[in-house]
Amino acid sequence: MSFNNKHNFSWMRILSVPTLIVLIVVIGIFALLPLVIDFQWEDTFLRLSDINVWVYVVAMFSYFASFVFRGIRWRLLAENTGELELGNQITPSIFQFSMFILLGWFVNSVAWMRIGDAYRAYLFSRKSRTDISWSFGILLAERVLDTMVVFGILAISFLFLIWQRSSTDYQLLKYIFSIAFLMTLFLIMVLILMRFFRNFIQTRLPSKIKQFYFQFQKGALSSFKKIYLLVLLSCIGWLLEIMRLYFVVVSLGFEVPLILIPIVALSHALLSVVPTPGGIGAVEAGTIGILLIALSNADAISVVLLDRSITFLAVIIVGAIVFVIRNFYEFQNSSSRKL
Repeated sequence: MSFNNKHNFSWMRILSVPTLIVLIVVIGIFALLPLVIDFQWEDTFLRLSDINVWVYVVAMFSYFASFVFRGIRWRLLAENTGELELGNQITPSIFQFSMFILLGWFVNSVAWMRIGDAYRAYLFSRKSRTDISWSFGILLAERVLDTMVVFGILAISFLFLIWQRSSTDYQLLKYIFSIAFLMTLFLIMVLILMRFFRNFIQTRLPSKIKQFYFQFQKGALSSFKKIYLLVLLSCIGWLLEIMRLYFVVVSLGFEVPLILIPIVALSHALLSVVPTPGGIGAVEAGTIGILLIALSNADAISVVLLDRSITFLAVIIVGAIVFVIRNFYEFQNSSSRKL
């Protein structure tokens, strides 16, 4: 199934009524939060008004810098398959790969069911003139790398936290750790089944989807060359995410055990897979719950709100600007070609 112009992602698919409904519900949840947790909004706003702006800017820079390393990794995964060296395919630049990731996360932040992942696969397939099912396979390989690195960092951090603070109740952290473990195990098992039962699966597929699956399998299984470099780029990307949260905490002047920072940052990433726009609801509840290990209610909520101003609000603002500029540029190019 090659890329075709009839595949189109419109604003109506992205900004839907269900999206607006969930945003209204989230606003209502935050409005009622003081009835559930003992805190006053005045205390939270007071803390947020006293942030170190320059440190906050560093936190935002760390976050958006991670897109560059993710873009480099995505390009390497694609090049590893050898598909881009065939025919009239085009290899997008690192800047374009990074932009596609930003646009995908933007769509994930405003739409349900994480369709941003499909959107960036579509953008890549269109730009490179490759099969979209192959592009989906590369995204699966990317997801496997991410879950393995996240699980590894979480496991190390969790062990250190238990060693340092053995008297703390870690029930919520156990759930987070279990989710990371099950996600990692599931994705690895999927790759193993695809690798060792490829012929068995292909011979039993209907002819209409056999080629789709073949390209998907090729993207997923052929992209793991130079694994040491892929793991290094994955680690850098996630370390930048951890640095983002660290600088958010520092900008507020709070003291949080360093070992708790990676746990909160990576739990944020895991909970964002919940198919609400930007993981809204799950991310806030989970990260606040973990931060309560070391912070007061008002302090924990302040950290999460400031952090979400980067991972949710800033992604929407910057992503929308890039989305509009890119579509305007494409419209201008298509108009000039018609002339």
